[in-house]
Amino acid sequence: MNEEEILKKLRFYGTVAKRILPLMRILSDIDRFSEVVASIYSAALDPSHWQAVLDRLQLESGGTATHIIGYDFETGMDLGFITAGYDDAFLQSYAAHYCHKNVWAAGWIQYASGRPIFSQQMYPLDELLKTEFYNDWVRPQEDRRAGGGVLFHKSQGRMFALGGNIRKKDEETLEPAWMRAVHLLKPHLERAFEINRRMAGRSLVENLASPIQRGASTVLVISAKGRLLYASEAAGLHLARDDLFRCDTLNRISLVEDEAETTLRRALFAIQAEPVLWALTCKSQRPGSRYRRTYEFIAFASGAQAASDLGFICGANENCLLVTMTHEETSRSPARELMHAYQLTQAEADVALLLSDGRSAVEIAGLRSAAITTVRNQIKAAMTKCGVRRQLDLVRVVERNVHGGARKINNSP
Repeated sequence: MNEEEILKKLRFYGTVAKRILPLMRILSDIDRFSEVVASIYSAALDPSHWQAVLDRLQLESGGTATHIIGYDFETGMDLGFITAGYDDAFLQSYAAHYCHKNVWAAGWIQYASGRPIFSQQMYPLDELLKTEFYNDWVRPQEDRRAGGGVLFHKSQGRMFALGGNIRKKDEETLEPAWMRAVHLLKPHLERAFEINRRMAGRSLVENLASPIQRGASTVLVISAKGRLLYASEAAGLHLARDDLFRCDTLNRISLVEDEAETTLRRALFAIQAEPVLWALTCKSQRPGSRYRRTYEFIAFASGAQAASDLGFICGANENCLLVTMTHEETSRSPARELMHAYQLTQAEADVALLLSDGRSAVEIAGLRSAAITTVRNQIKAAMTKCGVRRQLDLVRVVERNVHGGARKINNSP
């Protein structure tokens, strides 16, 4: 299927939307959609709940056969191959033989990660009809040639994918709604998988009973009032060092990095104002640091299925937050590249980066616990070494470094 055919197909689907949506109740009823999202975040806490997610999607989509595959070799997480709506005999034959004949799989991985893909984009229909995979496995299952899905993290060591197969006779009525649902659910699916990965494919209950031995997962559970209820071993080390997390005398948690702390406050305010189940993500990197941290905040609503898993630590009817943090080493440190390209000191590079973030000299002095005269002298030194006369030009040097590699500015017209 070429791009023109795909566009024509999408335009056609637009003309029958009113007939499609009632058949896909998940799209026409916000409560139903919220329940599906809630079940996804329940699976984030306990991977055994992914089966319930697929069962619900099959029901709400009018009979689409659904499947999930997920694994991560680094953490030892393996969800396996989870399905709903397929005949057991065909699943057995797929595992024994047809998994090696699946022409959709090879085409699927050619597309960008996180992009919903129609089955006909994975492999051309006219070619599919000639294959053993179609004639001996797809067609006997009521000709489930339509559908599609979304794939994340398509590397040799990590993958997560959701797919659905739809009967030919239901293609016009079910396929567009299914793909729209995939598009709407993909950020929630990706976040839930990431939580699974960070917790090594185990439930929170299992991890509380026996801390994760593989990898360095940092997990906190925080009450709606901001009090720390649980900290994994890795999180406890950060609390002891007072470098990323802090607790006051009332056991109230705060995050050291500004972006993370702001997101935490938003999350706590939200679960007190409107108890719904959702997730927030925050990325943070300190000036001059070669590490980038990713924080995930998952709120669990009172009475939701996921909340039952946390009942023994935060009460059966109490809303709480699951917070996870991971860090990765960036390919390059902006501060180090400035230091290398312009012979700046560490302090000069850090001050230049803070200046590019919109901080004033007074604010920088406060953040660094330094005298204002010291900061101003460091800014002047950085400007001299970078060959510029104005702070605005110094900011431009930093921006070029961050976005395109450090290089000197030519001041000539």
